[in-house]
Amino acid sequence: MKMVGYKLRIYVVAVAQIYVLLGCGSIPMDQASSRHSDSTAVLITPVQHMGKRYSVEDVYVNGQIGGGAGQLGGGGSMSCCILLPGSWRPGLVAEVRWSVLDWDKEDEAETRQGVFTSITKVGQYVAHVPVEYYKRPETLYVHFYPNGKARLVSSFYDAFDSRHPVPFDAEDGGLATAGKIVSHKKAKPGLAEDE
Repeated sequence: MKMVGYKLRIYVVAVAQIYVLLGCGSIPMDQASSRHSDSTAVLITPVQHMGKRYSVEDVYVNGQIGGGAGQLGGGGSMSCCILLPGSWRPGLVAEVRWSVLDWDKEDEAETRQGVFTSITKVGQYVAHVPVEYYKRPETLYVHFYPNGKARLVSSFYDAFDSRHPVPFDAEDGGLATAGKIVSHKKAKPGLAEDE
């Protein structure tokens, strides 16, 4: 079973690299990385550590969509792609944007019908987050914590794997960077932020 997961990961990364080579949808991690021929396209996977009451939506890393992480926490989605330098270097930082939704007062009858007026938007955040040391570029995990904090780690291992650099049950954020809140609004899926 583990071999199937490994082969799938290799396939997804190969497809992602072809996608980037064709010039579709990639954003360099920073301006310097676009000059390095050793950059690698990696997937973006959000992981939330705030509990089942919350979800993280509208994740962007340097403008590239990263999906979201539902109420159950980690690895909510994988999005393609962002470029990471082949070798980590000090000062490697990415702009991360995300929204947090509070499902505590969810009206399940409404949400089953696609109406989300009972869901409260805690806020929309932005942070300039350092990418932690990595040996080789792998999936970029964006970990989210309470109080608008985020952390970036590149790892081959899934967020639920004990070998992942950040334990899934970590709740305090450790090395996480505090984001700045840029908006408070009631969640209205399907509407632009300024509507």
